[in-house]
Amino acid sequence: MLGRDQLLIEPVAPAIKTFGALPLDKLAEGAVRKSEVPQITGDRPAEPNEAAILELERGITEQLARAVTSGLLEISASTKQPGMETRTGNSEGQGDQLSVPADQQTRQETPVQSLLEDGRILLSGDRCIADADLTLADWAEDADFDAQLSDLRRGLVDELDRIDEAAALRLAEFYLHFGMGPEAKAHLLLADTPKAKTLEGLANLLEDQPDPAGTFSGQTHCDGAAALWSLLDLQGAKSDHEINTRAILRGFDELPDNLKGYLANRLVSQLLVSGENAAAQDLMKRINRAQPEPSPAIELAKARLDIGEGNLGAASSRLAEVARNSSGESSAQAVEALMELNAESGKKADKDISELASAYSVEMRGTEDGPTLWRANVRGMIGKGNFEEAFGELNSQSSGDPQIDAETRTEAANAMIRNSEDLTFMRIALSPAPEHPLGLARPTLLAAAERMLALGLPDAASQFLAKVAPDRSDREARVLSARILLAQTRPDDAEIALIGLQGQDILELRAEARAMMGDSDFAQQAYDEFAQPGAPVDPAWVASDWTTAADPAQGPLSDAARVLRSDPILPDAARAASIGGSKALVGDSEAARETLRALLESTQITPDG
Repeated sequence: MLGRDQLLIEPVAPAIKTFGALPLDKLAEGAVRKSEVPQITGDRPAEPNEAAILELERGITEQLARAVTSGLLEISASTKQPGMETRTGNSEGQGDQLSVPADQQTRQETPVQSLLEDGRILLSGDRCIADADLTLADWAEDADFDAQLSDLRRGLVDELDRIDEAAALRLAEFYLHFGMGPEAKAHLLLADTPKAKTLEGLANLLEDQPDPAGTFSGQTHCDGAAALWSLLDLQGAKSDHEINTRAILRGFDELPDNLKGYLANRLVSQLLVSGENAAAQDLMKRINRAQPEPSPAIELAKARLDIGEGNLGAASSRLAEVARNSSGESSAQAVEALMELNAESGKKADKDISELASAYSVEMRGTEDGPTLWRANVRGMIGKGNFEEAFGELNSQSSGDPQIDAETRTEAANAMIRNSEDLTFMRIALSPAPEHPLGLARPTLLAAAERMLALGLPDAASQFLAKVAPDRSDREARVLSARILLAQTRPDDAEIALIGLQGQDILELRAEARAMMGDSDFAQQAYDEFAQPGAPVDPAWVASDWTTAADPAQGPLSDAARVLRSDPILPDAARAASIGGSKALVGDSEAARETLRALLESTQITPDG
C-alpha cells in the first residue's frame, strides 16, 4: 500500500466538470486554521475535526485510486518533486508526513486541506491535447514534395541500420500534412512514444476511420485545435460535451490549405448534426475565402448546408452535379446523399443517377461506403417502382451491415404498401421466404395488416397482426384487431378486444359486433347516438331481425324486410293448380321486382363516387 508521501499526481488540464464532488464546505471551515496539522496519537483524544479530516483523506485516496485504475491519472515514479522537502515526525507514533513544497512550509497544509478551499474535489480527468502537437501546417514546407520526402527518408536509418524514432515521427508528420493517413501510420509503427499515439489518432481521423484509442474523444470543449479533431471523431454522433465552435473555427484556419477542402464536407455535416448551424455557415464562408475554386468536397459541403437550411432543391442540384461530373469517393457520396434525399421526399431518381447507384454498389462492395451505397441502389429500385426487383435484391444480397439491411427492408416495405399494385403487394407480402418478407417493424406490420383487410383478406391481415408484440396501450393495434375479427365474423372476440377503449369509432365497432350477435336493440341505441344515416334499419338488417327492420317503413330496405318477413312466395298445390293462384303469384312477383328495383336504385354507386 502506498504511503501518503508516495502518491504524487501528475498535473492534468483544468477540469471542466466534477467527478463525484464531495460536500466538504462545512468540514473545511475549521480544518485549515491551524498552523500545523494535528496528529492523532495514542496518548490523547482526537480533536473534533481530525476524525472527519482523516475520513476525508481515506475517501480522497479511494477516488484517486479509482482514477488511476481508469487511466485518468498517473502515479509519479519519484517520491519527491523538485523544490519539495519531506518532513518526518520527531514524536513517537507520528510516522511519515506528506511532502510539502519548501516555499509553503509555513502553511503546512495537507492535500486534503488544499482541496478544501472551494469545498469540493475535482477529479474529472478531462484533458486537451496541446496545440503544439497539432501544428499540421508546420509539418511540411512550401517546396518540392519529392525533395522533402527524400531528405526525411535519408535520416530514417543510421549507418548501423537502426531506426531513428524521431525521423520516423517527422516522416509521419510530413504525410499527415498532406492528408496521407495510411503512409503516416506505416511509419508510426517504427516509433513507440506518446506523440506517436497522437499522430496515429490524427491519421485515423484523416482516413475517416474510428480511432480505437479514443485519442481525441471528449475534447470538443477544448480551447485549442483538439476541439476540431474531437468533432471529427464523433463520426455523425452527438457530443456529450460542449461544442467550442470558436476553437473549431480557429483550428480550421490553422489547417494546411490542402486539408481545408478535404475536411470541409465532414466538418460541415458534423456541425449540422450537433445543431451548430451558424458555425457551419461560418465555416463554409471560410472555405470559400480559402478556396474560391469549387471542388467536389466543397460542393458536397455546400449541399449538406443547403439540406440543413431546408433548401432541398438547391441541394439536389449540387449533388446531381457532383455525382455526374466527378468520380470516385466524391461521386459515390453524392449519389448516396441524393438517393437518401429522394427517398425522404418521395421523389423518383433520374435514370442515370439510379444506374450510378447500381454501379457504385458493386464497385465499392466490401469498403466502408459499401453498405450505404447498396442501400442507395435499393432505393433507386424503389423509386422506379420496381418492388419485385428491390425485394429480390433484399432477399438475395446483404449490405454487410445487419442494421442497414433491416432499415432498408423496412423502407422498401413501407413504400410498397403505399404505392404498389394489389397483386404485387400480395405476391411479395405473402411470400413464404424469407420468414419475414416485410421485416418486423411494428408500424410496417400494422400498415400491411390494414391493407390486407382493405383487400378483403382478414385471415392474411391477422397473420401480420400476430407478428406484432401485444401491447394493451397500443390503441391502433387493438382497433385493427377488432376490425379483423369482425371481418372474420367473430363479434364476441371483437368486443373483448375493445374492452377499455372509448370513442365514436369504438362505439361503431361495438354496435356492429352487437348487430352480428343479434342484439339489435343495443345496436339501434348506439347507431342513434352517433347519428349514422339509415340507423333505424341498419342494425336490425344486419341482425336479420326482419320484424324490427320492417317496422319504420322508411325506404326500400324496410320494404325488402317486409317481403322477407311475409309468407313464402312459393304457392301450395291448391293455388298452383288454379288460374287465380297463378295471377296472385304474378302479382307477388311484380311487387318483389319493384321492391328490388327501388332497393338497387337507392344503393347505386355513381361514377364520381
